[in-house]
Amino acid sequence: MNKILKISLLTVGGFLALFLIAVVIFIATFDPDKYKGEISVLVKESTGRDLAIRGSIDLSFFPWLGVSVGEMALGNAAGFGPAPFAKLDVAEIRVEVLPLFRGKVSTDTVTLRGLAVELITDKSGKTNWEDLAGGKPAANTAAAKPAKETAGSTAPAMAALAIGGVRITDARLVWDDRKNNQHYTVDKFSFETGALAPGKPFDLRMALDVASKPETIAGNLTMKARVGIDETMQRFTIGGLQFSANLRGNDLPGKKLKLDLAADIDADMATQRLALDKLSVQAMGVSIQGRIDADTFIDDPHYRGQLKVTAPEPRKTLGLLDVVIETADPAVLQNIALDSEFNGTTKRVAISRLSGNLDATKLDGAVSVEDFARQSLRFQLNVNDIDLDRYLPPVKQPVAGTPAGAAAAGADAVPLDTLRKLDIDGTLKLGKVKVSNMRSSDITVTTLAKDGVIRLHPLSATLYDGKYSGDIQADARGNVLALSLNEKLTGVQAAPLLKDMINDDMVSGRANVEANITLRGTTPEAARKTINGTAAFSFADGAVKGLNIAKMIRDTKAHFDKQPVADEKEPRQTDFSEMSGSLQITNGLVRNDDLSVKAPLLRVGGKGTANLVSEELDYLAMIKLVDSKTGQAGKDLDSLKGLTIPLRIGGTFTKPTFKVELDEALKDKAKQRVEELRAEEKAKLDAKKAEAQQQIEQKREEVKQQTEQKREEMKGKLQDKLKKLF
Repeated sequence: MNKILKISLLTVGGFLALFLIAVVIFIATFDPDKYKGEISVLVKESTGRDLAIRGSIDLSFFPWLGVSVGEMALGNAAGFGPAPFAKLDVAEIRVEVLPLFRGKVSTDTVTLRGLAVELITDKSGKTNWEDLAGGKPAANTAAAKPAKETAGSTAPAMAALAIGGVRITDARLVWDDRKNNQHYTVDKFSFETGALAPGKPFDLRMALDVASKPETIAGNLTMKARVGIDETMQRFTIGGLQFSANLRGNDLPGKKLKLDLAADIDADMATQRLALDKLSVQAMGVSIQGRIDADTFIDDPHYRGQLKVTAPEPRKTLGLLDVVIETADPAVLQNIALDSEFNGTTKRVAISRLSGNLDATKLDGAVSVEDFARQSLRFQLNVNDIDLDRYLPPVKQPVAGTPAGAAAAGADAVPLDTLRKLDIDGTLKLGKVKVSNMRSSDITVTTLAKDGVIRLHPLSATLYDGKYSGDIQADARGNVLALSLNEKLTGVQAAPLLKDMINDDMVSGRANVEANITLRGTTPEAARKTINGTAAFSFADGAVKGLNIAKMIRDTKAHFDKQPVADEKEPRQTDFSEMSGSLQITNGLVRNDDLSVKAPLLRVGGKGTANLVSEELDYLAMIKLVDSKTGQAGKDLDSLKGLTIPLRIGGTFTKPTFKVELDEALKDKAKQRVEELRAEEKAKLDAKKAEAQQQIEQKREEVKQQTEQKREEMKGKLQDKLKKLF
């Protein structure tokens, strides 16, 4: 494009030079038409091109010294055909006579009409302008002045120059690149200025049509402004700039573009200060308003500013970009707005104040990229209330899944190279959020990512009458992504949480859950095989839904007793006052050995496994009926009171199976009864033995007492006889 501009300026300058030559010839001979041939010869000697001047050269004398040249054409370079390289219908220039005697040059409006230039690159890469633009610059000479002196000496010359304006109409430029198969045409080009005088602003207007073959772009551009250039040529102002583009083409977003730009521009080349004020851009339904200031904008740009961006109809804007976003709620994406204050350099940018909205959601905070090369992102953002489910794609077909599967799927969600490059330090706070149908509030997410390690900590939220806290870490330094999750739920109502999360409130009650899990892998299948860790859970005052243990036992007992099963309308759930347990996870195999469930009717213990890879269940619950008079549906189970009944759980996560092993329980009860009878007989025998022994001891005591009594009686009789004897 720079080459095109250069050639165009050289062409225009060349024609202006020719006009000045014509003026000189006029002054010398007063019959410039006689010198058409000489002018053509001069051009031939200088460029090797043929110059045909078909129109007449008209002169004026006083008070304007001027020349008007009719149609002329400059031949093409050798090998590019007979069509002219450039042609011109009319050129006019006039100089006011009297100011010349005061050392000033005052011209009328310089007019060029019907200028046409055709720039061609052939298939070998050769151009039809290189013989005109390829000359070497003149060597420096001792007479050359330093830049400072040259600039200083220019001011008086510029001060002495005044141009009534420049008017170019009906111009045409063709760019024909046959090597790269590119063809562009600028047609109906018009360019007009007001009077040009040093230090005085002038009006500028421009318009053109542009087209390409094939039609990748076509349309028209217009511009107008009030331009000011100081006498030192160091400060430029463009006031009231209005630029419009109305384009169409296959390469444009939505195959068409309507752009309107307005601004006031003030550029000081000496101090390198730039100001864009009253900036306004309107395109594709997006509006940008604001101001931008820059210091040292050439050597080391430092900028600051304020921008407001509004997109009142984002869907239409995206449609122009051929982007169709399907959302679960078609009513979203109706309005987007951002208001920001920023500053930065070529290496960094900081948005010190950011506020905006997405539909009804409000956003505020600050964002910065501290280093573009390292993509160092820093942020502090606050969001008041957002329902993310409304913005997600509509769910066309529900797909069953498991928490383990969801966790493992995250192991391959982001390329490792991308994670290793992240440099993030920021905090996001959300007032209320709904995502995956789960509702939470007072959310805080702090993200720290550096050198391939990404950590989300602290994580906290209020949800379902309870609290969540977490510490999640992803390590991308190895060949596979490694994840560690340390999460805790306290006092959460399980039923509404599960209902919103998986649409199945299988367990109710106030839950406490704590988990420490690690996993790694490049695919979800591989990651599930590496899940390791521990977890613990407890529920209070709830129920396990879909499973009525008491009814299952009664139904099994009825089958066992060959009795009809009672058709009772009971809820399919097992109430409990407490339920707790712990989990050991080893390479995707979850083991529980300490299940404890307390209910008014029963107590449940259990142990077994759940395989996260195959999703198979192998669990044995031991149910003991403790009170058949109270509790959930305890009737008809008197005969089973105190009995421990096995409940075998198998199948898969999505299709579990349950089997009450009552026959084994009854066999155990029969064995227990035999043992009880044996104990009773033994107790009776032992009692009889004790009674017989007691009777023997009693007889012995009686005999002993009788013997002692007789001994005492005989002793007494003996003493009496001895007394009589003596």
